[in-house]
Amino acid sequence: MNARVGNAIQTTCVIGATLMLSRVTLLLFAARPTNVGVQAVLWVSKWLYVPFGWIDAGQPLYGARFERGSLLIAIILLVVASSISRINTKKITQPSQQQM
Repeated sequence: MNARVGNAIQTTCVIGATLMLSRVTLLLFAARPTNVGVQAVLWVSKWLYVPFGWIDAGQPLYGARFERGSLLIAIILLVVASSISRINTKKITQPSQQQM
């Protein structure tokens, strides 16, 4: 994997994990959904949450709630970012072996 591609994927994963952790925090403390900033975070992070929405099927629609699916997605994205970081680090520290 090219280092630039790895860095781009890693950055995207970290941004996605930050969005999901922001979503968990906002919903846990029952932030007002009429606030523009809250609406923006919930709208942008919705596309990441949809595949794991079935985990929180019994959660209330309004008030404080803890979305386990959002937390699971954040953990998965952080694991992917750290594994890409390790792959890039190993490529940099190990010299390439060339046949003569």
